[in-house]
Amino acid sequence: MKIAVVALSFLLCIEVWAKPPKNAQYQNAVLVSFKDVRTGSSCSSSGSVKANTDDSGDTEGSTSSHTNCSNSAVRQYTIQLGGHTYVLVYGYNFLNLHNVLATQLPGAHVRIRSDKSGFYVRIGDKEARYDIVGAK
Repeated sequence: MKIAVVALSFLLCIEVWAKPPKNAQYQNAVLVSFKDVRTGSSCSSSGSVKANTDDSGDTEGSTSSHTNCSNSAVRQYTIQLGGHTYVLVYGYNFLNLHNVLATQLPGAHVRIRSDKSGFYVRIGDKEARYDIVGAK
């Protein structure tokens, strides 16, 4: 259990501890738009059966069930960087804690750097990694 807590804590904090390289070169970009894209759905269900059998072997019963479904979605951000347009998704969607674009409106000016794993978007002193899912 302690190992799981330590591992989860590490995953939650890794982006906070990550520092950009000292020679990181940022480019100015603009948030053009964002939209939520459905990625699927998740359902769970449960049920029960109640039965009574009398002395003659006759059985009476009832059943009940409950199903709950919810849609899952990911937010896609469209960024204008120079003469190119990129569609980005936040790299750690399971928590969304360090998503610096989550509070921004279209027209916001941001700074971007890239490496082999994707784009890093910086707003003020906060930075987060995003995956590129489209480019024009």
